[in-house]
Amino acid sequence: AEEKIFTYRDEQKILTEFWTYIEQGQFEKIIGFNSNSFDAPMIVIRSIKHGVKVNPHFKTKHLDLRNIIFWGQSQKKGTLADFQEMLGIEFPYSGYRKMHMSVLWEPLHLKKLRDYLLRDVNVTWCLFKQINEAGLI
Repeated sequence: AEEKIFTYRDEQKILTEFWTYIEQGQFEKIIGFNSNSFDAPMIVIRSIKHGVKVNPHFKTKHLDLRNIIFWGQSQKKGTLADFQEMLGIEFPYSGYRKMHMSVLWEPLHLKKLRDYLLRDVNVTWCLFKQINEAGLI
């Protein structure tokens, strides 16, 4: 698994670098949790807003673990934290919630923001490995 982080104050620059990274395609899949409902549409919408070209291969390289677990039924309840607890995936709680993102974005707290977000990435990666071992991927 590879870690790639884009952190600039300029959203257009972040999106341009993200899509350039996708274009280079040095990976098989982009894995997320609930990313069909939030992350992927948000990235596409913000790209359209800023006039940044969207890579058409994103849709085929993107994999939403929540979608796999619930067989495409998006109305089912279950957060990443719920599955983390159920499956015994242990990563320490940072003390932050999504509502703290704007505070953590300040330059003094960027390391805390990175750590907070990487925790979700690590939990998602562990969940991916367990779903893969179960034969669903």
